[in-house]
Amino acid sequence: LDSFGKGWALTPIPVKYTLQYFERVAFETPKFIINSLIFSGISVLICILVGVPVAWVMGRTKLPGREILDSLTTLILALPGTGIGIAYMRAFRDPLPFMDTALIGMWVVIPIVLGVRRLPYTVRGTFASLLLVHKSIEEAAESVGATKGKTFKDIVAPLIWKGILVGALYSFILALQEASATLLLVVPGREMMTVGIFNFYIGGSVNEAAALGFILIILGAVCLLVINKIAGSRMGGVFG
Repeated sequence: LDSFGKGWALTPIPVKYTLQYFERVAFETPKFIINSLIFSGISVLICILVGVPVAWVMGRTKLPGREILDSLTTLILALPGTGIGIAYMRAFRDPLPFMDTALIGMWVVIPIVLGVRRLPYTVRGTFASLLLVHKSIEEAAESVGATKGKTFKDIVAPLIWKGILVGALYSFILALQEASATLLLVVPGREMMTVGIFNFYIGGSVNEAAALGFILIILGAVCLLVINKIAGSRMGGVFG
């Protein structure tokens, strides 16, 4: 109600309603929304590019150590965001070879951290879908001369794309809501919505903070509706 209410003090609900706080957030400080969508989108691409091959190794190969890879991927969920943020600050505080500046002062670190933090969801979604595709289908394709790459692209990928998309959308939702790591790594002008909410609140603009939080909730709800539409009753089984 804070995002809509005007002059709300001693009454159970606001006596006046307004959209001025949404207007300020959307038109005066749109960077929070734009940055969140861009960084979360890039992080999802990272999750897909890394998570799909990892899930393939776990579900379709007999490489030694794949169980350890599974454990390491899941272990990311147990690591606190603050700890990951500090680790990245230390890792990228010095300039990389052939670069004059350290990555810690660049925006590119933020989607990398978001991608690593949410990687397990994409891996789980892809892995669960791979389990539903019988290996005999791939073996039949390979027996007539198809390479593993072509088999995956033409046969497996069309069968598991829903699992990949569901996992990617979960990763996107949680990347949008990430606060602990991004608070440590944020650079001026590249703040995300969670940082914007924090800045508005400590600056005394509670209504604007509530409006930005409401927009964040709506974005998450839309993604969840898409997930439910794609996965239906199987949604819980992807991560169960």
